[in-house]
Amino acid sequence: MAEGGCIGLEINLPVELWQVVVGFIDDMATLRSLSLTSHYLHEIAQPYLFTYVLVEPLPVDCTKGITAFAKFSQRIPRLSGMVRRLSLHEKDRVNSRLAGLDLDDLERILGSLPNLKDLSISTPLRWNAGPPPTRTPRSTPIVVDGRGAVTLDTLTVDVLQHCDRAHPCPALLIQRLLSLFREIKYLDLARFVGEHCDCSIKYPLVNIPPRMRRYHQHVAFMHPGTHPTIHAVGTPKSWRDLNFPIRFILQALSPLTSLTIARDSAKHVPFWSDFFRDLGSSLRQCEFQDVDLAWPQRWDCLAMSSCTSLETLIINGYIGKLSCPDQMTTPLLYTLTNLLNDFHHPTLETFIIKISITSSDEESPDNSTLGTDWRCLRQHLLPCTKLQRLEFHLNAVSPRGIALDTSLLQATVRAELEGWHRRGILEVKEL
Repeated sequence: MAEGGCIGLEINLPVELWQVVVGFIDDMATLRSLSLTSHYLHEIAQPYLFTYVLVEPLPVDCTKGITAFAKFSQRIPRLSGMVRRLSLHEKDRVNSRLAGLDLDDLERILGSLPNLKDLSISTPLRWNAGPPPTRTPRSTPIVVDGRGAVTLDTLTVDVLQHCDRAHPCPALLIQRLLSLFREIKYLDLARFVGEHCDCSIKYPLVNIPPRMRRYHQHVAFMHPGTHPTIHAVGTPKSWRDLNFPIRFILQALSPLTSLTIARDSAKHVPFWSDFFRDLGSSLRQCEFQDVDLAWPQRWDCLAMSSCTSLETLIINGYIGKLSCPDQMTTPLLYTLTNLLNDFHHPTLETFIIKISITSSDEESPDNSTLGTDWRCLRQHLLPCTKLQRLEFHLNAVSPRGIALDTSLLQATVRAELEGWHRRGILEVKEL
């Protein structure tokens, strides 16, 4: 055990115990005060002070915050080695070509933070040393050299490009950004608002799937690259943010093993159909998170039959929002049946369904909300010969947010699942 220390109050504890105590302090002001108490506590508290670093523009010069941090991280390697989480954030919108994050600065920052695990980018991107903007279609691909050596647990991208930006092509910025990493365990695509590729063929003004597909294929040809290994991806929550840069990232990635489709982005059924058809064969887990399950016709074209390696499917959704009271007329089983249309994968092992129901009145939901015809759902799931877990999690609230009784629905689901269990089909889980 390491030698202990005294802080002047006759409290003499081993270093390991002080580290445990300081580790429970999550208030930065308290940690900072503790580090100024004595040299002994300074050495213990300092690693916790630099575990998370937030970089914002300097008050005197809004264009130099990130650049100053890049120089700092290279100048003091001892402190740089303590950083585990880094957030590069533009606090205020700054209409300047020099504002935001230069990707060459980011490369230098990553090279000086050997223990970095989580990176969040919430600032416009630029690449001053990159190819100059052409604003006209090119005939030869733009090659970005190298595959980075950085491995991250989480990379969060929340980018809102300025109209007057240093480089006009978001696809090139994405190409350069992804080239800095070797492996990303979870890529959170919160937002990437930017224009279309200036290097490619003309963007189709009409949103016709064949034209859009041809356009994205040409963009991928113009911006090839050795992309990092990415295990899981989360999509934007708003359907408006599922725009060209986000679609380019999703289609340019190496095969994924896990995908989370969040909220309104699930409404882009044609895009996800193409995605599953082209890239779904590598997916092992797919989750629909907080999605609207009211209209089943939205789900019957998802082409999930292409996800031939899928082991876990999670549907976390809601029905019966107050803005559309007539949504409650569609039984949930009918929606699930449409989602699993032509779904016949023997690899599926876990199917979890979490439903939040907003009742149109103060009455508890009855079986008309769930539906009573289980035959189609059984027919879709029976070919899944490895299926061991089928879970239903149901909760209901009134228009005023009061929790309602769902015991009737739970009893219906439990009786159905127990019938499946008696036939040796599924492992029954308590609701």
